[in-house]
Amino acid sequence: MAAENGFALLDGGIMAVPPMIGTPAAFVLYSGPEDAFTTHRAALDAFGESVYLGPDHGMAALHDIALLSGMYGAMMGELHAFAMIRSAGVPAVEFAPLLQRWMGAVGGFQERMAEVVDARDYTRDVVSNLAMQAAAYPNLIDAAHEQGVSPELIAPLYPLMLRRTAEGHGDEDTTGLIELLLTRRDNR
Repeated sequence: MAAENGFALLDGGIMAVPPMIGTPAAFVLYSGPEDAFTTHRAALDAFGESVYLGPDHGMAALHDIALLSGMYGAMMGELHAFAMIRSAGVPAVEFAPLLQRWMGAVGGFQERMAEVVDARDYTRDVVSNLAMQAAAYPNLIDAAHEQGVSPELIAPLYPLMLRRTAEGHGDEDTTGLIELLLTRRDNR
């Protein structure tokens, strides 16, 4: 409709909270006509780094939702970790530096995971296979119960691990769980 009325429409996804806008930490996702993006890029960059994702208007929204999904997934694990520590009377501020260090270390694997997902070779360079992780995962749930902490933020991963292992993929990395998440045939 915008094009029919002589307007170029760019869709966007703001990857920042209000105090971050205009700082180097902020970035904004854009999709739509490339010429509109290029023409207005200087103004758009005032909000944060501009990231162009192509002419399909839906790409900015899809990337926004995917990035937020990653954030909330990590946040669920972090909230569970803080609940575990708090249940033992440990101040969260004492634990936070360890959690930040650990999340920084485990957060550095996205590019490797992406390569494995694109190749659909979940057995490449496996360090801790899915069967081993599935066997050990109940320890996290049991420990939560023992500490008086609900495991509901971390529990959903376990049935997926069991299912993928039962389907004969225990030798894979956990990245293979993506195959259970893609529900439409055209996603495979």
